[in-house]
Amino acid sequence: MGTYEYQTVTEVNWVAVIAGGAFGLAFWALFIFVGWKVFTKAGQPGWAVIVPFYNTYVALKIAGRPGWWLLLFFIPGVNFVLWIILSLDMAKSFGKDTVFGIFGLWLFPIVGYPMLAFGSAQYIGPGGVPQNMGGGYGNPGGGYGQPAYGQPGQQQPYGQPGQQGYAQPGYGQPGPQGQPGYGQPGQPGQPGQPGQPGYGQPGQPPAGY
Repeated sequence: MGTYEYQTVTEVNWVAVIAGGAFGLAFWALFIFVGWKVFTKAGQPGWAVIVPFYNTYVALKIAGRPGWWLLLFFIPGVNFVLWIILSLDMAKSFGKDTVFGIFGLWLFPIVGYPMLAFGSAQYIGPGGVPQNMGGGYGNPGGGYGQPAYGQPGQQQPYGQPGQQGYAQPGYGQPGPQGQPGYGQPGQPGQPGQPGQPGYGQPGQPPAGY
């Protein structure tokens, strides 16, 4: 009777070991497959997920955190806080909110990360900041620049040199050649110039009249 019980216990242990091993392999295969997809969505090499420590470094890079944070993960207690921060930043990087970061990526990563990998979520940028975003208004690299009047290449106000505008007419000044203007009339009492209109002095009668 004792021998039978011993054999039964031994057989159950082998079944548990095989079942646990199969579950572990399936879990790691799912981890690699999902992590590969998430990394490639973020523009990082997918093979990095299978390299210990380097996969954490790449995850920090995706989330917009410095790489030296990897050293802090070896400090007990600190690594617990860093995993929460990393989960929140990872959620923001894919356009998700804080609730998804806490429940989907930190508490239930086996559910949240497959949603990032195979769902409609797209990588926005490190920490949720678009990669092509530059400065604000008037700054190069992004945003809507305000026109700077008077600068080369920008629209200038009316009346500035080099740009089309409405100049004020100069009354009494000679008009430019080929353009209409109000020319200065000749002064009365002065002899008119040959070939030019003017108010010349009337000729004097010849002597003897």
